Amino acid sequence: MKSIDQASSLEIVLQCLGKIWEPAGEALNVQNEMGVHSLEETQAAVERAGYEICQVDLPEKVSGFAEIIADKPHIVLNRQKSPQNLRYTIPHELGHHILHLNPLRESDLLGFPSVGNAELEADLFAISWLLCLRKDKPRDDVLLWNPESSTTLAIYFFLSVAIVLFALLASFMARYVPETR
Repeated sequence: MKSIDQASSLEIVLQCLGKIWEPAGEALNVQNEMGVHSLEETQAAVERAGYEICQVDLPEKVSGFAEIIADKPHIVLNRQKSPQNLRYTIPHELGHHILHLNPLRESDLLGFPSVGNAELEADLFAISWLLCLRKDKPRDDVLLWNPESSTTLAIYFFLSVAIVLFALLASFMARYVPETR
């Protein structure tokens, strides 16, 4: 008999998938809470929510960063970047605030804390944010500007499919491979 503490294979798979796609879910929740429906509404809504957005000169490779400065969340943008880059960077850095700098949220970055995972999660947050906005030319321009968008989504879909296939294989093996003692 299965104990209450044991999780079923389906529960484990759903928990893994939920953890992987959590940044996308967070983006949709925040977007809904802020009432953002278009790209043009994003910056004003983020500022109304208490985030300071400022543009400064940063090194060429840096589009922006998220930081808490004097107890206020800041999104700092590189003023030398294109409008499409800046429009992508705002939800990306907001993702860092929500996913990684928010003291009320426990985050373990896909279970493996590293800068690369934090960037992937912030990218998924930003891409999900953009994809759920009203479809129009400015939004499409931002998505087309960032060629990594499709790569990021492909990574998440691949991970999801791999988890499901692994679960199916494990289930098959548990059912058909004789148990040895």
